[in-house]
Amino acid sequence: MIKPIMTRLIFLLPLMTLCLQSNAQQASSGVNLIEKVCQQSEKKDLCISSLNSIPDGPKSKDLTGLELVAIKVASEHAQDTWGKINKLLSDSTLEPTVQQNLADCSDQYLDAVEQLDDSIAALLANAYSDVRVWVEAAISDASLCEKATQQLSSKSAEIYTRSNTVVSMLNNILVVNKQLAGK
Repeated sequence: MIKPIMTRLIFLLPLMTLCLQSNAQQASSGVNLIEKVCQQSEKKDLCISSLNSIPDGPKSKDLTGLELVAIKVASEHAQDTWGKINKLLSDSTLEPTVQQNLADCSDQYLDAVEQLDDSIAALLANAYSDVRVWVEAAISDASLCEKATQQLSSKSAEIYTRSNTVVSMLNNILVVNKQLAGK
């Protein structure tokens, strides 16, 4: 009874070691791929942290997986920013100018989230140039909000900062897209 178990262990041990090495190499190549892609980003640290933010995602597989992660993370931040804008809009003490700019931002972020949804559909269809078009449109919307809130009031300062981060995340999608399209 002990002999068959030992034989199995002797056979399985090298196989398990080989599997563990393969998994470690894949994880390492995923990290290397992220770092390689993010070297072309203006905000490398944000690029690396956002692409690593989804555990067990498709990020270590290939550029398509990285772009999908980048879109998902940017979309989540855009949706969260849209929610914070709408929460601020419920403040009845806002100056009319601030209120109008935030209402415009709300519309722009709603558009940006929809454009990111469209970019996912384009990515899944391997239409990389369409992804670029949708992401550039989302950048335009988020940038308009960023500019509109830049010098308004302390209440809109958070929206300015968040918009700046969303624009950077959207630009990181374009970094991945450029590499994917050139592949």
